[in-house]
Amino acid sequence: SMGEWQVASSTLKGTAVRKKNLSAGASHFFRVRPSGAGDGSAWSFSPPSQAASLAVLSPFLSNLFGGPDAKLVNNQGREATARSLAGQVVAIYCSASWCGPCRQFTPQLVQFYAQMKQAKTPFEVVLLSCDRDKKSFEGYLGHMPWWALDFEASAREEALGKLSVQGIPHLAVCGRDGALIDPKVNLGALNGATMTRWLQGLKG
Repeated sequence: SMGEWQVASSTLKGTAVRKKNLSAGASHFFRVRPSGAGDGSAWSFSPPSQAASLAVLSPFLSNLFGGPDAKLVNNQGREATARSLAGQVVAIYCSASWCGPCRQFTPQLVQFYAQMKQAKTPFEVVLLSCDRDKKSFEGYLGHMPWWALDFEASAREEALGKLSVQGIPHLAVCGRDGALIDPKVNLGALNGATMTRWLQGLKG
């Protein structure tokens, strides 16, 4: 059973509401009651919403990146945690600036990423750098619009082993539930049909 309804807020200003302190992994239902609808007996609630749950980072991704609080960085100097990837299709891009085939493929992935973002697809890319020093890593990340696992994270080199990366560029994809669905993507097959399959939890 859903149990008793709880009043989320007794004072609302405007039409947008944020609810804090929700339980991760649990489903939450919401409904609203119009104000000023006559006396108490005449008030009516909207139908309950669809179940809304907070996505939790999968054990696979958590283990790969060194925990849900593992630091991600981008070329704007911003930081996020691995937890922010939960509920999205995640492509893990193993690449380096010294690798010619990587430099050829990166613009194709940038274009695909931009198309998916424009379509509001729940998709994120994380760079696992194979560069030899932080300066090279930062220079190469400057050409990429996505996140990277912090170059100094001990999990970075371990992750390359966990993904069985033997050559680069290498792209591995996890579905929205965070399970690995394609350990080595065919780099010539990045298109909408491939993404549709990834969203369904299927290998591209």
